[in-house]
Amino acid sequence: METFNQWWQAVSKTADIMGFLNLSMPIINRDGNTRTLNWWQNGESSDSNDVLKVSLPVQDRRAGPKLSLNIEVCGNNCLESAGRRVALFTRLMDEYDITILSEKGNTRHSEH
Repeated sequence: METFNQWWQAVSKTADIMGFLNLSMPIINRDGNTRTLNWWQNGESSDSNDVLKVSLPVQDRRAGPKLSLNIEVCGNNCLESAGRRVALFTRLMDEYDITILSEKGNTRHSEH
């Protein structure tokens, strides 16, 4: 994994495997424009009422405040299970954060 886009794809695939409903992360491009990366399970938003919503701080490679990754996980009538999946996901985010991206392969915040 060398680019920001590859990192986002890996994060999205992991969320899919873990049964998350969606991810969103507002970012600021190098040119100063703001946009939000979004991923939805099966490409669609969910209208489930049994949802655990979490916002995780994500270290950015650039100076400034951390990014915020917003996660929604279906509780499936067991918030403890959803919480455990989020805990495992946060561990993976710590181990494979944005700062591991190589400088030469980093096309940070480019469109795909």
